[in-house]
Amino acid sequence: MKPLRLLTALVLAAASASAQLPELPVVSLPEGGAASFVVLVREPGPQGLAQVATIWFVDPGRQAAGRWRVLGESPWAATPLVGSPRLLRWQVPARRERVRVLRLCAQEDGTCTVEELLRGARLRVHGATGDKVLVEVFAAHDTDQFVLDAIAGPPRELVRHLQVLATHGADWLVVVDGELARFDAAKEQVVRRYEGVAVEHDDAQRAEVDWDGGRFAVRRGGFVDAQRRPVEALPFAEPSIVYRALTIWDLDAGTHREVCVRTQAQGGSGVPVIPIAMETELVGGLLRYTERRPAEGASKDLDELDWGRDMEWVTIDVATGEEVLRRPYEPRQLLAPELPPDQRVPEALRERVAESPIRAWGLAQDVAWAFLVEHGTDLPLAKDGVVKLDAACRTADGERLLVLHRSRFYLCDLVADTVVQWPAPPELAAAHAVELCELSAR
Repeated sequence: MKPLRLLTALVLAAASASAQLPELPVVSLPEGGAASFVVLVREPGPQGLAQVATIWFVDPGRQAAGRWRVLGESPWAATPLVGSPRLLRWQVPARRERVRVLRLCAQEDGTCTVEELLRGARLRVHGATGDKVLVEVFAAHDTDQFVLDAIAGPPRELVRHLQVLATHGADWLVVVDGELARFDAAKEQVVRRYEGVAVEHDDAQRAEVDWDGGRFAVRRGGFVDAQRRPVEALPFAEPSIVYRALTIWDLDAGTHREVCVRTQAQGGSGVPVIPIAMETELVGGLLRYTERRPAEGASKDLDELDWGRDMEWVTIDVATGEEVLRRPYEPRQLLAPELPPDQRVPEALRERVAESPIRAWGLAQDVAWAFLVEHGTDLPLAKDGVVKLDAACRTADGERLLVLHRSRFYLCDLVADTVVQWPAPPELAAAHAVELCELSAR
């Protein structure tokens, strides 16, 4: 999407954002109210329209909810772009520009405005920090990258195309013009290029870069055989010994080194090579990684992999590439990562959460079910098929849960240990899809 097309999209957005379907009324927040949550809905459309995407507000303080905005006809509801409803991804039934990026803003007069920022055939999110999100928009014949701000301002197009390898807050490792670079996402600029460190452009490799924001980063490359010939695919479900290249970047020195590691892999259904797990650990100037022992002796049977018998830790000096230690495999004793508040299970609910019949629909559903059952609330669930609450959202601080189920809202205060419930508008009971989101979340 080139600048001219972007300008056209914004002009079109200004016209479409003000248009409403008159058959579906919208309301404003009650005077003095606060929309702590929004509901992203796909509901039956009026006068021959099959389905319409809408946005509802929820004000728990006044036990109020109302249709805040009508986006338009679509068999898909809008969804948060990166967890917050301030930036939304909405798909429409169009042949080409079927994906749109919207920005939701609550106004002081209680109304809601929705501004269309971008549109294209496909959309990919590359990274996010604070209120900024880096996205790539795919059009018919080209692609463009933009930085979006969840609060205000037009999209800002990047002149240089970035492939994001790894992120640490606003500090990102990227590929620019085929070279490794550092990108300051807060300033929206490349702050250092590692000239001479060539990196093959491959978006699929982003998840294969280990980096904690420090001096060293490790990228896991492709697979080769014992003669270092590329392995494009392996037979289905037949384990084989293969080798994988590790590229170690010294970000202070601007240099890199490659190590070829023996591992085990097999072909999968639609996946050419599925390797066993490879653990890596960078400490100071040392790299430690797990390597598969040669397929001989007790370790010959590839079908019965035993980590203690068949794997070992190898430690190398990053500066020289020399091996300094090799020892039998033993699991690393790592401290459990500190979970964000909304991913923690309250101690008083642990046993009840473990009994949750919902499971596959996220922790918020399990905690909501456990909390409400603990408070004697009757929560009828489906006997089979989709077994879940209609919608559940936990605030970012982990202290409150809002639940919508069977035409009732439940506000669960996990700190005060209280539940408040009130009836939901009947239109929400007829909706085909409902997603609750905290509006204040960034």
